[in-house]
Amino acid sequence: MTAARFLSWLTILLLAAMIFSGDAFEICTGMPRILRYLSKLWPPDFRALPGLLPALWQTAKIALFGTTLGFLSAIPLAWAASWNMTQNWIVYLCGRTMLLAMRSIPAMILGILFVAAVGLGSLAGIMGVWIYSGGVLGKLLSENLEATEPEIMDAAAIDGANKFQGYVYIFLPAQANAALSFLLYRFESSFRQATLLGVAGAGGLGLELTASMGLFDYGKTSMIICIILFVVLSLDLTSRWLRARVL
Repeated sequence: MTAARFLSWLTILLLAAMIFSGDAFEICTGMPRILRYLSKLWPPDFRALPGLLPALWQTAKIALFGTTLGFLSAIPLAWAASWNMTQNWIVYLCGRTMLLAMRSIPAMILGILFVAAVGLGSLAGIMGVWIYSGGVLGKLLSENLEATEPEIMDAAAIDGANKFQGYVYIFLPAQANAALSFLLYRFESSFRQATLLGVAGAGGLGLELTASMGLFDYGKTSMIICIILFVVLSLDLTSRWLRARVL
């Protein structure tokens, strides 16, 4: 069976399951209510924009600081989780287990846990993004390292470098382009996660969005959504530009 035929049959089966489970009927009956609600979000209230700039900065700060700390944590963890770097089962399993634990819990759940631990504010959001981003970036970097030709490590050993020195002075510079690409992508994702963490108590745009929806301030809600869309689009275009110029 070809992949196209398998996907076709899988799509048909999923649609049939949705229809017979009653979800398709709920979607059809709920669509008019969704459209009525969306119509209330227009037009955006641009008067609310100046008051939302501090919240925007707080969300950006959570994403920026959390991603940066996650990347710095991922560098040694990626070394430990790469078999061709360590060739030690204890170090390898510890590194893999730690990366698995860091990325297995969603950033939203981590944010809730840290809000309970350190209280409301951006620190809880930064910690949540830090741990999750470190797990994701460490996984990507370790997989990229394990795909590297082993002859490079042999050449470093001939020159007198141990495994960690070869990793720091040879492998990391060689992986700089891939690391930058991973970092840019992770920052885009972290901004979206930072917005959700605001709902959990980390502040920023997520908190403002929840408050405006609770007060039925549709104009402000629409303005917050527009800000999020604009920032995410700007980050995507900026990362594309950087990849074209640097990578």
